[in-house]
Amino acid sequence: MQTLNKQKGLREHRIRAITAGKFGEIDFETLWEMPLAPLDKPNQKHSGFSQVFLWKSEAGNLIVKRQSDYFSRSLLHPLRGIPTLQREFQNLLLLERKGIAVPRPLYFGCRRKDGHTQAVLITEFANEFIPLSTLLSQWTLKKPTCSCRKEMIAAVASAIRKLHQLRFCHRHLVPKHILLKPDCKPIRVILIDLEAAERFRPFRKNRQADLASLNYHCTPAGQTDKLRFLFSYLGISRWTLSAKMFAREILQKTHRKSQKALQKHKNKRSCA
Repeated sequence: MQTLNKQKGLREHRIRAITAGKFGEIDFETLWEMPLAPLDKPNQKHSGFSQVFLWKSEAGNLIVKRQSDYFSRSLLHPLRGIPTLQREFQNLLLLERKGIAVPRPLYFGCRRKDGHTQAVLITEFANEFIPLSTLLSQWTLKKPTCSCRKEMIAAVASAIRKLHQLRFCHRHLVPKHILLKPDCKPIRVILIDLEAAERFRPFRKNRQADLASLNYHCTPAGQTDKLRFLFSYLGISRWTLSAKMFAREILQKTHRKSQKALQKHKNKRSCA
């Protein structure tokens, strides 16, 4: 049951009570100030920042994201935008209702303080799930059996196909944002970092953009495994004319992405 709390300069959505020892139900100020273990370096955007933390609470491990003056523009908010965590919270609620496996959102809060917009998002930690990027790195050392690879590839393809069938694109589909539980039968997949996810726009080929991004970043995977993924995603067992055209578009987008990355690297070297 979601509860909404509105105060002057503060808006909170609670899906479940967040407690920690003597604090009881923790308020926004405590969530913003409490010391937590960072999971990565903060992202910077203009004068704002965003960072992800791990909270080992009494209720179990939780993921806490904090942002300050970190906005995303949308069709409804084209100028200033809205806090990126607000967009992610809304996406998580919607996709969870639609049956997409995503981290369960527990809390979202946003406030204005001293001229800054601060936001906090708390989700459940995906215990025993492994990022696809980690699994691919392990494949370079020791590949799992062919049947095991096929199961993992099919599970990932199924999760992405289901997202696209709902006419949603991830918009930052890379291996580290795909979590797998390979020891589970059937293999479970969770998609994370959905702050940029949005519905398909009629003037963009969103599916190809998502798949080209994944193809570009899955360098450890061989061509055979990539072909298995495409066939599983499209639900085919052999080449068709439409599948060839679809694959050609993905490869063209992947090539353009590669060229942009190469040019960016050259520009950095020339400036150094």
